[in-house]
Amino acid sequence: MMAGLVEYEGQASLICGGVIISNRYVLTAAHCLLGRNYNNLAVIVGEHDTSTGDDSPATKGYRLSSITTHPMFNNNTYDYDIAILKTAQPIQFSQYVSPACLPFKFSNYDFTNQKVIILGWGTLFIGGPRPNVLQKVEVNVISQPSCQRSVSTLTSRQMCTFTPGKDAL
Repeated sequence: MMAGLVEYEGQASLICGGVIISNRYVLTAAHCLLGRNYNNLAVIVGEHDTSTGDDSPATKGYRLSSITTHPMFNNNTYDYDIAILKTAQPIQFSQYVSPACLPFKFSNYDFTNQKVIILGWGTLFIGGPRPNVLQKVEVNVISQPSCQRSVSTLTSRQMCTFTPGKDAL
């Protein structure tokens, strides 16, 4: 399910996470693409520890054939912060690599007070280094009014999470 967006400039460096949604498409955040040379980007799947290289037979990189960011993406508010990456070749699925199950029947559901799981290689604290090993954290979705007290730019299309001592950056 988890994919990494990597940039090749001399050597590969992980810049953002993504989620496999089919054998040709990965969903990621549009802000991850700002200022990037699209020709240097690729997707890596089956990765767990970025410091070990190809740490499993499932680890594989895929060149991109196209990148589509949401036409209404706003870099100031991060509204519509979404992009679709199309791989040049189909992603090979296995017991380690598969698409996420998208819950379309819950697309208008209010997840307030629900626990959600976040995966990624994001920093463990503000200003900290990125971990090499894929991280997992369970957090609570908080209400829009609660979040808007802290994040004035929040829109109705975004959600916030908060659990004391836990975060996703």
